[in-house]
Amino acid sequence: MADYNLQNGYAGNKATFENHLTRFTIWNVYTKAVQDVTASVHNIKWITDLEAATQLTFDVMRGNFEFIPWNGDQVVMEWNGEVIFTGWVFKRDLDQDDKWSLIAYPASRYLKGTGTYQWPAASSSDRFARIAQDIQIPYKILDVNKYKVPAEITDGATYFDMVNKAAETARTHTGERFFLMDAGDGTIQHVSTARLETKYLLGDAANVQSWKFSASIEDTSNIVTVIHEDSKTKKRQTYTTRDNGTIPYWGPLIHTETLSGSKINEAQVREKAESLLREKNVEKKSFSLTILGDLKIRAGVSFYVDMWEVRSVGLPAFTKVLVTKATHNFDNPWSVDLEVTAV
Repeated sequence: MADYNLQNGYAGNKATFENHLTRFTIWNVYTKAVQDVTASVHNIKWITDLEAATQLTFDVMRGNFEFIPWNGDQVVMEWNGEVIFTGWVFKRDLDQDDKWSLIAYPASRYLKGTGTYQWPAASSSDRFARIAQDIQIPYKILDVNKYKVPAEITDGATYFDMVNKAAETARTHTGERFFLMDAGDGTIQHVSTARLETKYLLGDAANVQSWKFSASIEDTSNIVTVIHEDSKTKKRQTYTTRDNGTIPYWGPLIHTETLSGSKINEAQVREKAESLLREKNVEKKSFSLTILGDLKIRAGVSFYVDMWEVRSVGLPAFTKVLVTKATHNFDNPWSVDLEVTAV
């Protein structure tokens, strides 16, 4: 791919971006036959999301009633010689024009299932490894989360939420963000967003086709109270922290949270309140933008944005942003719709 970074901007090597679909196959779950639909598949969208399973949507013509996909069929997509998706059909629609519209997911879709666990003190990587082994899905721990959340029982929660809760708690206390990433070979990987940091620069002269900026305090808090009541002794602890710098501008935005458990001391209550204030006492800035196609841009990747139109409204030059959702539209031209948040 062309190297557009903080040193030299967008190199403008157009030929690098003239990529193409190399191979697209569907393995029939009943006949065990593999059908190559590379020449007929169209309207392909590859969607990666920090909060959901990767999704591949595409259309294929029925063709003289010959092509019939089934839920459970395996889908493999290669783009420019690289396998970027391995998954299974979960939804199939046929219209009056004999067009099949299909939705496929990789193994992470099975994390939408629910279960019951009695967790010891464990990190998000600990929880993910145990769940993946239990439900027998392919996985790798590329980055270990060392922060362990307290022991708890989870009843009826999704497997994804069990892992994500531990990851979000770790982010509140350490600032490090972990997530689950679908690899092209079908494995699910537990990774840190630090692994996907880049020095890419997108902006006025660097590949941005369209954009929209947003800044909100709807979910902001500048006064935080944490309450803990010991389940055994019934002793109650309360700690409140505030930011007197933002209250005159935004007003009193109050958040109250309760901690459960019997082995929580006063210092932990105070630490929780202060960490919540650091997390919530910010104006949430986000972008949605469309850029030229690039396989390296997906959910979890961070890069820099420099756009003179928004410098004066809250997004300074060379602001680092994190991709929370990326939708690759493999049309002509190939483009990527991004949802990003400032970090």
